[in-house]
Order: sequence, then structure tokens, then C-alpha cells
Amino acid sequence: MSDNNGESAGRIFKATSEIAAVFEERGLKFSTGCSEDDSVVEANFGTERAGTIKLIFISEDDENDVAIRAFRVIAAVPEDRRDRVIAAVNECNDNYRFAKFILDEDGDVNMEYDIATEAERIGETALEIAVRFTHILDDAYPTLMKAIWG
Repeated sequence: MSDNNGESAGRIFKATSEIAAVFEERGLKFSTGCSEDDSVVEANFGTERAGTIKLIFISEDDENDVAIRAFRVIAAVPEDRRDRVIAAVNECNDNYRFAKFILDEDGDVNMEYDIATEAERIGETALEIAVRFTHILDDAYPTLMKAIWG
């Protein structure tokens, strides 16, 4: 992966370019990059409860497919609390229609959100979803933290 200032093994796909253009227009700080398989926009967004999270907008072709990922929104859940966190993750997945919460094998809670391929104005849509994403995380955060700390 390279950033927008370096050499790259791949190319920037259409959705990535459109997202970057909207972020630039809105004055948001971001970076772009690409590999042989995908191109990405990365940007930090603030939340009230979870602090700053990095959202990664991933596109794998010139369709308007965009996968939004936030890794380590909660990092390193202790092993003795992971069963409770899995239950909280499942509760969050039941409560939020499009966002998906995951507890990975390292004990990190990650979030995912996929934008439909038929979305028009993908840059504006991605920014709107990013705002929703942070609101969902803020709303779910107490449930997740209660599972960790009781």
C-alpha cells in the first residue's frame, strides 16, 4: 500500500477518487492509497464516547462498492471477558441494521459497514455513512464497555 504521495502497485478506483474529492471539498484530513487489489481513503473521525477512530473506505473495482472498516474501536479485550463482549457484540448487531460489530481473534472489537453498489454520489454517501457510523459507535459504546468492565 502506498499513500497518495508515493508510487503504487495498483490504481485508485472511481469511488475512492470521489470520496477523496468530497473530503477535500469539506476540508477533511485524509490519505489515499492503493494496492494490487484495492484502493482506500483513510480519515479520522471523532466520537463523543469512543474518542477518535480511523475509518477506512475500501473499494475493489470501478463500481461504487465501498466497504467501511474501523479496526480496534476497542482494543485487546481481556480473554476472561470475551464471552460477555461477544454477547454485547451480538446485541449491537441486533440493534443496528447496517453496521456490523466483530470481536476478532486478537480480542479487538471492529466495525464494518458496506455501501450498496447502486449508491449515487458515492463521495457524499460515504461522508453521510461515516457520520452515521460514528453515531452508532457512540450509541453502542456503553453496551460494549459494560460487557468489559461490568
